[in-house]
Amino acid sequence: MDKATATDFLYNFSRLRFTEACTVVTGSSGALRYGKVVRGDEPPNGTYWARVTCQIEDERQETLRLVERRWLTTGKLFIQLFCPVEDPNAPLNVDLIAELVRNPFRLYQGAEIEFTNPMIVDNVAAEPNWLRANVTCTYQYRQFM
Repeated sequence: MDKATATDFLYNFSRLRFTEACTVVTGSSGALRYGKVVRGDEPPNGTYWARVTCQIEDERQETLRLVERRWLTTGKLFIQLFCPVEDPNAPLNVDLIAELVRNPFRLYQGAEIEFTNPMIVDNVAAEPNWLRANVTCTYQYRQFM
């Protein structure tokens, strides 16, 4: 798998998890922002939304064979959740959405990418219009050349 394919997989997997979680909890699919595909300013107040980012931490070469070389890429995936403060259910909803987004990363067993250590980070710095939580996990994939 190359970086473009991995990034596409990570964004799509995250988008589906957030859309499903937001729909279950709020009845609306919410809005999503992530690099290369969907950009833009913050959605209007009153909207549940998320921002997804990927960060590569390490790219180690695993083999030295002349025929086929293999690299192991390790990175972090960040899903920042934003819930509108004017919604009286936002404190509960942010926790429910965060759990529903995190759990599929715990359960995923695909050949493409491996997810480890998915977690929820609460009490992210307050913003005037949004309650925040982050869902993070480590991912790994191999590239053969």
